Amino acid sequence: GEPQTGDSTGDTITGTSGSPRQPEMDFFEAYAKVYFSQQVELSLGRIALKYGDQKVIGPLLWAPEGRAFDGAKLRYDLSNKQWIDAFATKITNSDTRADAQDDTNFYGLYSHFSFGTWLNEFDFYLLRQEERSNEVEFNTYGLRLKGGQSFHYLAEVTAQSGNNSASQADFDDAIQYDVELGYNLGASKLRVGYAHA
Repeated sequence: GEPQTGDSTGDTITGTSGSPRQPEMDFFEAYAKVYFSQQVELSLGRIALKYGDQKVIGPLLWAPEGRAFDGAKLRYDLSNKQWIDAFATKITNSDTRADAQDDTNFYGLYSHFSFGTWLNEFDFYLLRQEERSNEVEFNTYGLRLKGGQSFHYLAEVTAQSGNNSASQADFDDAIQYDVELGYNLGASKLRVGYAHA
């Protein structure tokens, strides 16, 4: 089962991870790593997922309570700080059925590449959340670009779609984007940005 703590009964749905408020949680991270080679590693347990500037997925370390996920993460390390992650986590766990059809699961594929100074960070990600009890699903697609030296920039765009099969309703598609420009003036830094959600 998932590495979690707290009491549960046969008729409850327990929030196991993915939220900064877990009153039943006694530890923030606890996981084991298995190395299949120098390039491939598997993490199992309670993991603090951290990607990009943490605007989409992050451990919320600046908040009073952090956020971690119960699950598994497989990383393929390409070279020069380039990698591809695939993860599967559980946000809520139902104890009412053996087939776990009432669980809420969160899956993702996140890739990180570098193409030199002016495109130092090129991230592309696919995310999916399934709320099986209500037959709800969300699909998220994102692209993030970052680079520069004295002059630097950041751009990220994320699109999301979903549906509710139980009520035969489609959610409105959503998009968010963030653009930032900056310039280093010695010890000082000048930055300007715009975000839309």
